[in-house]
Amino acid sequence: MGLIKKYCGKINKNEFVKNVLILFSGAVVAQFLPILFTPVLSRMYNPAAFGIFSVFVGITNITSQIACLRYDYALVVAEDDDEATKLFLLSSVITFMFSVITAVIFIPFSSQLSVLFSIKETPQALLLVPLTTFIISMTSVLNYYNVRFKNYKIITSANIIKSIFAVIIQIVLGLLHFGYWGLLLGQLISYGFGNTRMLMALKGKIHKEMLDIKILLLVAGKYQNYAKFTVASSVANNLTYNLLPSLITGAYSQNHAGYYGMINRTLGLPLTLISNTVSQVFMKQVSDEKTDGEKLATTFKKVSKMLMLISVIPFALLFIFAEPVIPFVLGNEWAPAAKFLKYLIPLFAVRFVVGPISSSALVMQKQKATMFWQFGLFLCAMIPSAIKLYFNIPFETYLIILSILLSVGYLIFYRYCYNMIRKSK
Repeated sequence: MGLIKKYCGKINKNEFVKNVLILFSGAVVAQFLPILFTPVLSRMYNPAAFGIFSVFVGITNITSQIACLRYDYALVVAEDDDEATKLFLLSSVITFMFSVITAVIFIPFSSQLSVLFSIKETPQALLLVPLTTFIISMTSVLNYYNVRFKNYKIITSANIIKSIFAVIIQIVLGLLHFGYWGLLLGQLISYGFGNTRMLMALKGKIHKEMLDIKILLLVAGKYQNYAKFTVASSVANNLTYNLLPSLITGAYSQNHAGYYGMINRTLGLPLTLISNTVSQVFMKQVSDEKTDGEKLATTFKKVSKMLMLISVIPFALLFIFAEPVIPFVLGNEWAPAAKFLKYLIPLFAVRFVVGPISSSALVMQKQKATMFWQFGLFLCAMIPSAIKLYFNIPFETYLIILSILLSVGYLIFYRYCYNMIRKSK
C-alpha cells in the first residue's frame, strides 16, 4: 500500500506524466466502448459496409486535416493567449470556406468521384463529405486550442462523449437497417457532440476587436509556414494511410478493404488516439522547453523510453493471440483480418513510438523537413500498389512490403528528431 502511495505521489509531482495519464485515461475509455461493441456492429454491418465506411473516413480525414491550413498547430506555439484566440478564429473561418469549396466539388460530381474512390455503386455516401469535413476539422482546432490552455480534462470528456454517441447512434441505425449510412451518420453526429463540450474553453476569451479581418491576416502571415509546408505534410500523411482502402479495393476487393478497415478500427485507431494523447502533451512540453536544450533533451529521452515500454506487452499479446481471438469476438467472416493484422503489428508498434516524438520537429520550426518525410512515407505506401500492377502478389505480401517500408521511414525520422534535439543543447 505504501509503495502505491509513493508511486502515485511521484506521478502527481510529474506534470507531464500526470497530463498524459489524464488524456490517456480518456482515450482508453473512448476506445474501449467501440471495441466493446464491435462484435455487435460487425454483425449489423457486413465487410462491404465497413469497406465503404473506410473509404469515406479516408477521404474526410484528408479533407478535414487540411481544411484549416494547419493553423491549428500554431495554436500551441502562439506567443500569448490572445494571439492563440486570433488563430482559433482564423482557423474557423478558413475551415468554413474550405468546406464550402468541398461542397461545390463533391455534391455535383459525386457520381464521377465515386468511380475514382472505387465506390461507384454508392455515390450518395460522398454527399456527407463537406459537412463531415467541417465538423472534424473544427474538432482538431478546438482540441489544440484546449491543449494550449492545458484543458486536458475537457479534451478527455469530449472524447468520451464522442465515443458514447458514436456507438449508440451506429447501433440504433444498424437496428433500423440503415446500412453503411448508419456508420457514416454515427461518426458525424458524435463529433458534433464532442465539439460542443470543447467549446467551453472559448468562454470569455473572444473579444470584438479580434474579429477584425486585418488582425486575422496579420496572424495568418506570421504563421504562414504552417500553411505553406504543414498542409502539404498533412496531405501526404493522410494520403499515406487514408487512400489505402481505395487502393486495396481497386487492387483486391471491397472485402479486403473492409478487413483493413476493421484492423484500423480495432487496433490502428485506438493506438493512434493513445499515441496522439502523448503527442499533444509532448508538443506543449516541447513548446515550453524549446529555449532550454538540456531540459528538452531529457524530456525527449524520457518520452521515447516510456512509449517503447508501453508498446512491448500489448503488441506481443496481439501477435500471439490475434488469430484465435478475433474470429471468436467478431465472427467467423472476419477470420482473415486476424491473419492480416499480424503483418501490420511491426508498423503499428513503430508508429506508436515515433508518432508523438515527430511533433517536436513542428515546434522547432522544421516544417519543411517534416513535409519531405511525409512525402517519403507516401511514396513508400505507393510501392506495394505499384508492384501489384506488374506482379500478382497475394494480399499478405502486399501488407508485408507496406509494413517494412513504412517502419523504416518512421525510424529514419526518429533519428532526425533525436539529432535535432541533441544539437539544441
